[in-house]
Amino acid sequence: MKLKSVTINDYHQFARLKLDLTYPIGHKKAGQPLEKICIIGQSGTGKTSLLSLIKNFIKQFPYIGFPLHDAVDLPEGEYKFCGSDNYKDEVKVVINPKNSKETFRTFSVLYNDKPFITTSSRSFEDMYKIMYDKKISKATSDSNYKFIYYPADVATIGKKRTKKVTKNLESVDFSEIDAFQMWAKVKEKLTQYREVEIQKNLEISKVALRESVSIEEINNVQKEFLEWQREHPSPVKILAEKYLNKFLNKFGLAVRTSLDFERKDDIEGIKIETLNGEEVPNLFWSTGTQQVVITTIPLFTLSPVNSVIFFDEPERSLYPDVQTEIVDFYTSMAPSCQFFFATHSPLVASSFEPWEVIELKFDAGEGIVYQEQYFEGERHVDNYFVNPRLLPYEGILTKIFDLDQEASPARIKSLMRLAQLEKQLKMTDLSHADKQNKLNEYRKLGQLLGKFEN
Repeated sequence: MKLKSVTINDYHQFARLKLDLTYPIGHKKAGQPLEKICIIGQSGTGKTSLLSLIKNFIKQFPYIGFPLHDAVDLPEGEYKFCGSDNYKDEVKVVINPKNSKETFRTFSVLYNDKPFITTSSRSFEDMYKIMYDKKISKATSDSNYKFIYYPADVATIGKKRTKKVTKNLESVDFSEIDAFQMWAKVKEKLTQYREVEIQKNLEISKVALRESVSIEEINNVQKEFLEWQREHPSPVKILAEKYLNKFLNKFGLAVRTSLDFERKDDIEGIKIETLNGEEVPNLFWSTGTQQVVITTIPLFTLSPVNSVIFFDEPERSLYPDVQTEIVDFYTSMAPSCQFFFATHSPLVASSFEPWEVIELKFDAGEGIVYQEQYFEGERHVDNYFVNPRLLPYEGILTKIFDLDQEASPARIKSLMRLAQLEKQLKMTDLSHADKQNKLNEYRKLGQLLGKFEN
């Protein structure tokens, strides 16, 4: 499933908030769900709350109707989505205000704008059966996971997450599960691969030990083995060369792919080494390395299809050159999925088209949060006047992240001093010593400000 719109009537700081999550008019995918969404806004505007709210809805649907009490706080409003294989089939779930006599919110479901289910007309058991007997179930059945959720602290060492990874996961929430548990799936595939590899090595040895065996026979067996290795690379090699090394190499690191299996723990966890081949123990991994490894392994092992994937603060502990590439990296690992990113990073925001950005802002007068619009008139690709991908980083800071000025006060003061020195150096009554002092200051300050080359 993929979300097409979310309308929140009244929920904490949100009121009358309608989020259109489709491509705008004029786009070749107009009306289809966005493949990636960036949520930005000042601290306290509800970026994480919005991710959790959408996550909780996906988690509960189609279970809405149970006496939820306040265990899951789903606000009244509308949630519109579609099956990933047919964008014309649309499902809208309307959650109504909580009845004072009931312990749960009532709801209704519309399929292609036609009433499908209402809580007032059928018992929950009947509704549950209908939902899975009818075409509407396709919106969720096409997904191998409903959602995957990465909290901001996913790479924090020592955080206790109590739930165990099970084989029949519907959704994966890494605020409850240790993300590194996913390595067990890689380890299982790696062990199986290694068993086949050992068996093939034994076959080569048997041929080599035969009496009157020719060099040509040995070479042919070895050639077949090398061809098998090329056609069946180890899971760790795929993980390294196709994904992780793209970023680890920026840190002067790489995944160790040549495992010798001398010790049992050689496959107990992923090994990282310097480009010179020296192993880096887990305790000495930087937080940026942890972030990249721990978020990549689940996407690699789970191979999500048509799921909704949430990343809260994907830029955590990552250097700017990595931040500019991290969104495309994650989305390339699960191209059929819909991604939500909540971020404070202008560099991450620069990876998105304007219609993919949800900027949350405070309305001081009403005390609520609203979405800042980047277009005028109808929602058409030609009507957007802000585009993060085209702005310089200074422009992203001022036009999107609302900094009052393009430069810091210290830079503005230094620029004024530079202009003053330039004017003074044109004066003819300066002594040679005074002129030389001002010229030295002018050159040094100009270099620091990036006006002159070093």
